[in-house]
Parts: sequence; structure tokens; C-alpha cells
Amino acid sequence: MTTTYLPPIGSVWMRVKHPHDIVIVKGYNTVAPSGDKTVKNNVIKIHKVNSNTPTIEILHMFTWHYKLLQQGEQQ
Repeated sequence: MTTTYLPPIGSVWMRVKHPHDIVIVKGYNTVAPSGDKTVKNNVIKIHKVNSNTPTIEILHMFTWHYKLLQQGEQQ
């Protein structure tokens, strides 16, 4: 899945590359190089379930290495 939109806060994703891990999107942040004011929300705050650690992921890298976990079939 490659996209440029921000994943919804609270959504659950699975790392598709090894090691496999499940992460929860906790929020967004901005890391702007050299005072570039045009960059907004380019970092995603995530919580890794496997290691119980908060971390960040750059937006384009996150969407490359993770896929959204889908809900089960509705009955």
C-alpha cells in the first residue's frame, strides 16, 4: 500500500517486512529540515505492540513497510 495521506489515529497496522510487528497510530508530528516551513505532519507517531515501545516513522516509509489490518467480516 503506497499512499500520501495520513493514516487515521487509532488505526492498527502490520509490518510487512521482517520482523513482523503490529503498530497502533498514536498521532503525527513534523520534522522539518533546516527550517522548511512547508513540511507538515511528515512523521507518524506509532506504538509497537511487540516491544511495547513508542516510536516515529516517516510517512512515506510507513506506508511502504506497513499494511492496514482489515476488520473481520461483518455478520
